[in-house]
Amino acid sequence: MMTTRAFAIGTALPLALITFALIVLGLPQRCLGDIAAAAPPNRFICQVTGVHDGDGPIYCTDGTKIRLAAVAARELDETCMPGHPCPDASGASARDALRALALHQRLTCEKTGTSYGRVVAWCWREDGLELNAAMIDGGHALRWKKFDRR
Repeated sequence: MMTTRAFAIGTALPLALITFALIVLGLPQRCLGDIAAAAPPNRFICQVTGVHDGDGPIYCTDGTKIRLAAVAARELDETCMPGHPCPDASGASARDALRALALHQRLTCEKTGTSYGRVVAWCWREDGLELNAAMIDGGHALRWKKFDRR
């Protein structure tokens, strides 16, 4: 029968070895917490390389193209697609606003679906700014209620 002292040593030794290995290997202490709190499968990172227009696509280094969820901006030819909300802001000004917000930024995005080969998503910059809301709040695009899950 194992004594309490032997049990304590038998339990503490593996924990000490794991802790030592993490320190020696230079792994951040938060790794263990990250494993338990893994990101949901619909979350991804986008390093932005380009922006086409005011609601996307936003181009990522890995080839992903993002369309902002629940956001409608004018097309670059200043038209609005039939059945889409049509903001007052020009297509060029909406594109320029999204470029200013997103270009060369690292975004965390949450996929809600796909549209015309693009990922439809809600996206946040590292400083916490949500691009979808920023485009609407800035007057560059309109909220597309039909697709707004909030």
